[in-house]
Amino acid sequence: MLNTAPTLVRLNSIVPGPAMRDPTPQLIELGWSQEKIEKLKTTLDALNYGNPKFLILITAFNEAWHERDAGGRSNRTLQGRDAETIPYGLPKGVSKFHLIDPDNAPERTQLVLRDIRDASLHHGPATD
Repeated sequence: MLNTAPTLVRLNSIVPGPAMRDPTPQLIELGWSQEKIEKLKTTLDALNYGNPKFLILITAFNEAWHERDAGGRSNRTLQGRDAETIPYGLPKGVSKFHLIDPDNAPERTQLVLRDIRDASLHHGPATD
């Protein structure tokens, strides 16, 4: 069951170590409201849900671009969970991000996006 690509990406993205402490008390001390803290938690949930899918998609495109078997080029038929479709859209309760237009972003934001693009050799980093 652990041989599916989404499961392996998520499994291998976990850094071993102690659980992080709950930042809520410190955020409250810094003046954050419960509503703002909940919005932060929702945002982190969305990133943790979407980024593994993004990595799988980019990896599949890269493998196909280099004419390597990306789970569909060979004559082998996928079986079981490997043949399942990844659900479309966001899970219930996860809000959609409102991405920014990099061309209309403030200069400081454009600089950060350029630095990310150059460091990762990616033509267009996500603005989430």
